[in-house]
Amino acid sequence: MKTIVLRRLAFTGIAVSALALGAPAVASADVYYAKEANGSGPHGSHSYQVVSYVKDGKAYYSKSWSHSGHHGSASGNVTSGTA
Repeated sequence: MKTIVLRRLAFTGIAVSALALGAPAVASADVYYAKEANGSGPHGSHSYQVVSYVKDGKAYYSKSWSHSGHHGSASGNVTSGTA
């Protein structure tokens, strides 16, 4: 009975150590996302772009847009991050 308990404790200790050491590596994976849309028609034209990424624990986000039509044009952007 003692050997079974000791084996279970040893296995649990090894499994917990592996999970504790491996979890930060999974959480720090690099991620990239980008989306772009453009169009034009009888009422004007538009452009829209979003870029977001995480690299080496630093996050970056950027969104920009523009529109032109019968009543003029407009544009804007938002940028945030530590990159």
